[in-house]
Amino acid sequence: MRKNLCLLFVAVFMLGVLKSVYSQAKKMVFFEHFTNASCNPCAQANPVFDNNILKKNKGRVLHLAYHTNWPGTDPMNAHNPSEVQTRVTYYGVSGVPHVKMQGNKYGGSPTGVTNSMIDNEAMLPSPVRIKVKDMPNDGVTRNVEVVVYTVDTVPVSNYKLRTAVVEKEKTYATAPGSNGEKYFPNIFRKFLNNATGEDLTVPAIGDSAVFNFSYTLNTTVWDTTQIYVIAFVQNDANKNVLNAGSNLDPQWEFVPVSDIYQAGINNLPTDFTINLTNFADEADSFIVVMTHTQPTDWTAGFSIDTINYVDTAYIVAGAHSGLNVVLSVTPGASSGIGSYIFSIKSLTDTSLAAEVLQFFVSHNVTDLIVNNDGSWGSGGTTSAQDYEINYIKGLNEAGNTSFATISMQPFLTASKMGLLDSIDCIFYNASWAFPSLTNDNVAVFKSFLDNGGKMFVSGQDIGWETYESTSGTGQTKLFYSNYLGANYIADGSSSNNTLNIYTSDPIFGTLSSSPITDVYGGNMYPDVISAKPFSFPVFYYNTDSTKLACVRSNSTIFKSVYLSVSLEMIADSNVRKQIIHLSHDWFKGIISSTEFDKYAQEAILGQNYPNPAHNETYISINGNNSQGVIEFYDLSGRIITSVAVQPSSQYVKLNTTNFESGAYFYRFVSGGKSGKMMKMMVVR
Repeated sequence: MRKNLCLLFVAVFMLGVLKSVYSQAKKMVFFEHFTNASCNPCAQANPVFDNNILKKNKGRVLHLAYHTNWPGTDPMNAHNPSEVQTRVTYYGVSGVPHVKMQGNKYGGSPTGVTNSMIDNEAMLPSPVRIKVKDMPNDGVTRNVEVVVYTVDTVPVSNYKLRTAVVEKEKTYATAPGSNGEKYFPNIFRKFLNNATGEDLTVPAIGDSAVFNFSYTLNTTVWDTTQIYVIAFVQNDANKNVLNAGSNLDPQWEFVPVSDIYQAGINNLPTDFTINLTNFADEADSFIVVMTHTQPTDWTAGFSIDTINYVDTAYIVAGAHSGLNVVLSVTPGASSGIGSYIFSIKSLTDTSLAAEVLQFFVSHNVTDLIVNNDGSWGSGGTTSAQDYEINYIKGLNEAGNTSFATISMQPFLTASKMGLLDSIDCIFYNASWAFPSLTNDNVAVFKSFLDNGGKMFVSGQDIGWETYESTSGTGQTKLFYSNYLGANYIADGSSSNNTLNIYTSDPIFGTLSSSPITDVYGGNMYPDVISAKPFSFPVFYYNTDSTKLACVRSNSTIFKSVYLSVSLEMIADSNVRKQIIHLSHDWFKGIISSTEFDKYAQEAILGQNYPNPAHNETYISINGNNSQGVIEFYDLSGRIITSVAVQPSSQYVKLNTTNFESGAYFYRFVSGGKSGKMMKMMVVR
């Protein structure tokens, strides 16, 4: 139960550390894990998550496991089923195992979590720091103090503090459920301020809020030697967890003070500042290692309290003190993006994982290859980056010397710091990693295209994920439709094994066909798409020209090319290179589709009459001297019928008795060219 609640605003100097308190706080990456001792998939996934994520990231992550009352028996649920159910309902969890990272940053199987996801999330500090004390009282009760420090601006929203009692580890002699699991980490036992949490009025920068609780140990059910407390601040408006803390956390932080991305200038240093802060009552020893990837004529080094180092430093941080680390990068004449990774590890407690930070400097970069860094479709260590060479070869063939590569999460972060200010084209290597489109990345892509950008996108299952999985959102569907210019028709199969070209296309029409191969070990699902009224077909599967594999869009503002198979699935290496080469040249205006695309906007066909139509309608034809057809489409982009047009025809009659009520589109097609799309209505 709560002993008392004391909301105080305390000057941050009470931390005893002055060097870093007004920057930002280390983010503890927080996982909420829904599982059950009688769930067979849980028995397969949970040990993988424990070994690959929890054990490798001690001191970097916090983990809270809620045991549900389904699909079968679980005594760890029986102790507190109602509060577990409250969290199940809060997130809408419908199956186990399921994990949430930072509330809304990831939701899915535990096996979908990667160490790069943790690195990327931990790289972004938090505006709040949470300190927890769990203090024995009389042997049966404990007193808890939770202090929430505000160290930077917190967006205005609806924040809740939730504080949980957790059992660190429990091993049963006999499996307590039917799935065979005996070992269970970080078992949720109870909330100290109930599962709905309590309202948090975020303190002003430099102040803190103090919360006090007490609870009684359950000596019958719990192993009281394993009990500790986790507290987390959550934005209930979007479910994002600002930060979390526990009484077992390391008492030191390694946090960036400056942005992790900056644009560099030839022969001038670009500096980044990091604060190493020791909150403990004793000194701590550390090893700091800096590795980098950069053009050969760039230089980089770092200093710690003005002492210079090249790549490795052994240092001591005194009790309640801090050290300033400064990374300095000087670009040369070569264009590129430099990547600088700092790893710091305690030599006092070597069981703690190293903290990792990454910084970026760009110089004279005009085009970006962005690699999806989501989880691989079949699990394992494969990543989209393994296939970036196909993009590099294509841009090299195009003679581009000012491109660079970057992974998705750093791309999203750096985009907020000015990365895209000088970028003309993005080549997104979605490959077969998930998620491919998210609310976060489509917001950046949309803004980029709305400001005149050009974008190439390739990946298997982008359409399937957007329209058939639970990952699709209204925002990702709008981007897919309005910016990629595609209608998703169906998840493909291995029968879609040949890529053929629309020979009339002025950009790609001279390319050869190519086999499509299974490069993912039996997982071959090339999406079938169709073109939107404003986009143009480029490739199709096998001999069916209506089953599209690629479309391009040429609006008055942006250009895009969307290939619904992954580039690496195209067997012909020359075709792979040429797709990137020709996309690049079209984006840059080196080759033009102006005449072809202008034809597509000419009003060869008049508006149908009557409109709306009932049983029949007439369409006038203006100045046509060639044989062709009028194609009619429903709202999904599916061709529902076509009518032949002879040279010099002045109109056609369309029987609409089999049309359902609704909106339809039609256009004239002749010689591989398509005229302007027109809209008609049918009523019943």
